[in-house]
Amino acid sequence: MLSITGTEAMFADIGHFGRLPIQLALTFFVYPILIISYLGQGAYLIEHPEDVRNPFFLSIPGGSNSGIFWVVFVLATLSTIIASQALILGVFSILSQLIKLDCFPTFRILHVSKHCRGKVYIPTINWILMIGVCCTTAGFKTSNNVTSAYGLGIAFDLIVTSTLVSICMVYVYNWNIIIPVCFVLIFVPLEAVLVISNLKKIMHGAWFPIMMASLFMIFFSFWRWARSKAVEQNFNTRTRISDLYPSFRKVPENKTVDLSHKPEDESWMDLGGEVLEYGIELPKVLNSNHNKLDVRSKFGSTTLQRHKGVGIMYCESSIHILQSPNTVPQIYRKLVSSFASIPSVFIFCSIRILPIPDVPNSERVLIGSMKIPGHYRCIIRFGFMEEILINSDLNNTILSAIPDVQALIKSDETIPGINKVDDIPILHIFENNAIRSHTYSEEQFKTKNPFFLAARYIRRVLINQIYSPLSSITEYNDKLVSIVDEDNETEKKLLIGEVIRI
Repeated sequence: MLSITGTEAMFADIGHFGRLPIQLALTFFVYPILIISYLGQGAYLIEHPEDVRNPFFLSIPGGSNSGIFWVVFVLATLSTIIASQALILGVFSILSQLIKLDCFPTFRILHVSKHCRGKVYIPTINWILMIGVCCTTAGFKTSNNVTSAYGLGIAFDLIVTSTLVSICMVYVYNWNIIIPVCFVLIFVPLEAVLVISNLKKIMHGAWFPIMMASLFMIFFSFWRWARSKAVEQNFNTRTRISDLYPSFRKVPENKTVDLSHKPEDESWMDLGGEVLEYGIELPKVLNSNHNKLDVRSKFGSTTLQRHKGVGIMYCESSIHILQSPNTVPQIYRKLVSSFASIPSVFIFCSIRILPIPDVPNSERVLIGSMKIPGHYRCIIRFGFMEEILINSDLNNTILSAIPDVQALIKSDETIPGINKVDDIPILHIFENNAIRSHTYSEEQFKTKNPFFLAARYIRRVLINQIYSPLSSITEYNDKLVSIVDEDNETEKKLLIGEVIRI
């Protein structure tokens, strides 16, 4: 089992570089060296069966005080460090995929190679692993006590891996059904024997991997469920533009707009047809018409006030914005209905990470128009090696592509201090929602069933005390925008949100 897990660790470490490095390493280095080492230990045990307790070190020529012994001791220590490094890389790789699947909090992920996307480093998880290893070592005290836990954990790992590989053969690689069936019949029974034989070690420490696997599985499932509920709530609470601005309910009669034709009016700017993003066509015809709009605010119907400047609202889900040409996020409705006043140019901005190291500056920003005058959709694209940071240069790139901003600079009105793009006042708006559990206080949800009451109590504790704080801590929010000066940061950043019940 140690030999198999050592090979698996090498796959986890070298697998980032592709198939050829694995084949070269195992065929010409690892396999011959391991065979010679194990055959040598076996030959030594035939002559000295009493040294079965530690054949590796006892078989070294010269005994425990020779120079060769200390060389091998240093190499063995280094190999332990390498094995732990393979484990750490495996954890980083798995957790980065879990984060993308919304099954784990969005900890910061650092990519350490431009050529190998899978080589990642997660600083927070590295510290958590260190604390966990120290606590586990202190709990088991000796390496012999770890053996039982290690054996059962590896046996489970082998049978889970074989199961997943067989599933990939059928659904991913589309191989003939005979191949996965033969694979399962050969490997799974052997691994099942290992699992069954290690079950007797549960009382001697093997309970630890079972407990940890159960806890992680429960946490991953809970986090995925809570995230899906939060995303579903955000999606369902979107506001129709016609509900916020009643004038959009009026359908103009006998009027056809041809987006392929550029009108003579210079208030329209054609930026090159349409751009396909997320499988959705993003219109690139930008309209700078500024008709007055009536808005339904919390204080009654009133005229929307537009002030000279730019507001950029950073939205969590890009695809929901693009798929909804007739809706706006709930956070925008809250802002407009509460104040009935927004900047003259309003941009819904989303961040997307592409599977390439770097994104050329010419392809970084995509901008499309909305039905509401002066409103735009924007997607900022980053490569996985780039730092997700919106600085002044990127802001200028966005603003330079919008005709309303250029009109703001060239306006006949006297606007003190606005002579170029850098002088335009910008307000960065971020979502800062508080996630809470449903209280089930309505009459229709009242019950005396103790099981329902206990389930609702546990649900409330998990969401309010675990999911909500972790989600709040790991959100990027205003960290996306770099503003060094503290006073400017206070003036240029606005965090607005509401209570989301899931």
